[in-house]
Amino acid sequence: MSTKKKLFLSAAGAAGGATTDVDDVFATNLWKGNAALNIIDNGIKFSNTHDGGSARFDSTTSRLDIASSTDFNLGTGDFTIDFSAWWADGSQYQTVFSRGYSAGMLYQLNTDGTSTLYVGGGGFITDSTARAAGNWYQYCITRESGTVKLYVNGTLATTTTGNDNITSSDALNIGDDDSTSGYGINGGKQGFISNFRIVKGSAVTPPSGGYTSDLTAVSGTVLLTCQGDTPFVDNSSSSHSITKVNTVIASEFGPFTGNEGEGGLLWTKQRTSGSNEHHWLLDTARTAQYTLSSNLNSAQINQTSYAATFNSAGFQIYNWGYQNDNNEDYVGWSFRKAPKFFDVVTYTGNGVNGRSVSHDLGATPGMIILKRTNSTDDWQIFHRYATNKRFILNGTGNGAATTLWGSGPTSTAFTVETASFSNENGAPYIAYLFAHNNNDGDFGPDGDQDIIKCGSYVGNNSTNGPIINLGFEPQWLFIRHADANGNSSFILDNMRGLSTGHADPTLSPNANNDEQNTQNMVDLTSTGFQLKRANDNINGNGNNYIYMAIRRGPLAAPDDATKVFALDQLGQTSPSPPAFTSGFAVDTMLFRGAINNNGQNPRIFDRLRGPKELNTNNTNTESTNNFSYYDFDYSNGVGSNTGTATDNIMYMWKRAPGYFDVVTYSGTGSARTQSHNLGAVPEMIWIKGRSQAENWAIYHKDVGATKYLQLNSTNAEATSSTRFNDTAPTSSVFSLGADNEVNMSGQTFVAWLFATVAGVSKVGSYTGNDTGQNIDCGFSSGARFVLIKCSSDGDRSWMLFDSIRGIVAGTDPFLAINENSPQYYAHNGAGSEQNYSSSNLDLIDPYSSGFAVVGGTGMVNENGKSYIFYAIA
Repeated sequence: MSTKKKLFLSAAGAAGGATTDVDDVFATNLWKGNAALNIIDNGIKFSNTHDGGSARFDSTTSRLDIASSTDFNLGTGDFTIDFSAWWADGSQYQTVFSRGYSAGMLYQLNTDGTSTLYVGGGGFITDSTARAAGNWYQYCITRESGTVKLYVNGTLATTTTGNDNITSSDALNIGDDDSTSGYGINGGKQGFISNFRIVKGSAVTPPSGGYTSDLTAVSGTVLLTCQGDTPFVDNSSSSHSITKVNTVIASEFGPFTGNEGEGGLLWTKQRTSGSNEHHWLLDTARTAQYTLSSNLNSAQINQTSYAATFNSAGFQIYNWGYQNDNNEDYVGWSFRKAPKFFDVVTYTGNGVNGRSVSHDLGATPGMIILKRTNSTDDWQIFHRYATNKRFILNGTGNGAATTLWGSGPTSTAFTVETASFSNENGAPYIAYLFAHNNNDGDFGPDGDQDIIKCGSYVGNNSTNGPIINLGFEPQWLFIRHADANGNSSFILDNMRGLSTGHADPTLSPNANNDEQNTQNMVDLTSTGFQLKRANDNINGNGNNYIYMAIRRGPLAAPDDATKVFALDQLGQTSPSPPAFTSGFAVDTMLFRGAINNNGQNPRIFDRLRGPKELNTNNTNTESTNNFSYYDFDYSNGVGSNTGTATDNIMYMWKRAPGYFDVVTYSGTGSARTQSHNLGAVPEMIWIKGRSQAENWAIYHKDVGATKYLQLNSTNAEATSSTRFNDTAPTSSVFSLGADNEVNMSGQTFVAWLFATVAGVSKVGSYTGNDTGQNIDCGFSSGARFVLIKCSSDGDRSWMLFDSIRGIVAGTDPFLAINENSPQYYAHNGAGSEQNYSSSNLDLIDPYSSGFAVVGGTGMVNENGKSYIFYAIA
């Protein structure tokens, strides 16, 4: 995984309570500095400010399009237009919304902080007060009997008269204007719009001080959008369709005040500047204005001019070089306070031995990091591995014997002895407490899952090092030598690239070094990790090491397909990185390039394997990816290529329980089981050897475990007891026989696991009838992705249909992912499927609950033939 061209990358979700998801309390974020204001929107509810939700516009050309409608012809009558806006930089004119500038209306933010509503090309009403960037403002424009008023934050800003006829045949654009694209609210930095409402026929005066919650569809409302968790839905009775153009994503950053903020810790580090910048730790207990560095013993610094702020959707950083230099790469780790996960405590020393400091962790801490904030005393680490030792966070020394921690912490308090670094009378201290879950975690849908472990291991100085069983796959690791001098500690995470079999980017909390990315440190497993480097820092023979591990999320099955699957065509919606937009951090992607031309193999990549590709149309081994299309370094998509070759298409999946999982493993040559983290019984499994040239092996529930298919061929199902050992998978393991395609001794493999989630995905089958039939997948708005294979006959391709290229009541292009040929439209209905006719045919049609297969073509619905499919809503 590359270390350049990084943008903000998040692994975060919604708030939780007793059934908190790990994504609610922890996030790893990558961002590119912009030397201005930078909203890191990760869903971690640090505080109650800026709650509510909005649409985030990620480029100067980002916008929402709504087709022209007479609903938006306000005529000469009464009306109300409401919206809330936030922008990071006001150095250029920025369009909030438009409906034909010359003949319709356009609202513009001016470079001096004022703003104007233009109607018919002329100024209609202007807010002449300069509004500073970096703040939410609620705007409301009303007209009643020719009197026009503009309110800002519920206060009347100006009044004028105007009877202009507001009408146009243009589409309504929010966030930019399609006719003068490039002057959107993003302004080259960041922009957000929330609660956009048009009321036709009446003037609705906002309350004094502005609205404190989402607007409602009052009488006459013809559009209400950019709200809450579904900002791209029209919540008025008009139900207008809203199209995202050029990277617009849902955001939890909003204009209101929430009530779920819990506080926590933000730990940041510049990664690749070459200037060796420090780690910086900020927390809500001291306010984000005060910073400490983990690699220094210095006292805290008061950042009065560049103080970061916490909010209910993450945090905001300013033009401080250590966190937000223009075009520099940064990482931030967010820890939200939550029982049995994390707590932050401040106290004032009293000089008494055995001082007890209370906490709210709700469990006995597994690790504590302690710092005196007004002196140059070292950072102290307590770890449950050795309660009679203290480790230094900012140093490399061995763990010194100590009575600092007394008899050890409890679930309500920890003890410190009198010393300058822990309990000097009158001195201020900060303590970060991390839990250790041991089958007593309160997380997940049922409140019974573990998400954090603090443990130890003994190294063996081997590239096949100790295997650590956590009971879960981690996303973040802290590892430190426990009994030798001169060895650094390390932080690794899967957002920067914690891949299996390849180099892992590391940062040392005790050093200001840039990110290192030359060694394979650890490999992840479905239940933990294995040490892979023979080195004293991390795996010296007979040496002791301590670690803290945080589980990969999410913990709950998805309820919205758009949050776990996306498809995009290069140049269609992304004029700048990412090349392909998803709206979430992508875990696996299937690339189908040159769909109108021959020559490019279909390629599959995943975050777990790092920068490696496999071709679905051949038996080739894994090869290194040198294409900028396949960069995982974005929160809302993949790829840093900025080209406009619109015949490249990407299909993108996010791992989630019950829906989709990825597993890497090594073959043994003997029948066995392999564990997985799907959390449900897999209904389809794709397996490919990474290190040996073998066919793909496909399991499908309706073909059965005694048979298999091959993704790289047109062959029909075949019988084999050596592929899946004649045993169906379970919710925790899948079975492997002794066959080389799935379990060759000493070779490496990857498996992708798919399952049905109500309303999101469907793995199924049907029997052709040659007359046409509806395939019910349980969806509410049809399928965006359909993969079909005739399992009972050979010479039948794996046929991929999607909503970008067209699932319509008419001609349907499909891609054969077992080929590198261009997309096809038809088949002659006889003989080999590879003999395509020149006449385009209708193959599948839209169907609200799934998709429909059409009769008469012999391709997807031949009478009596068996077909398997995988569909996503």
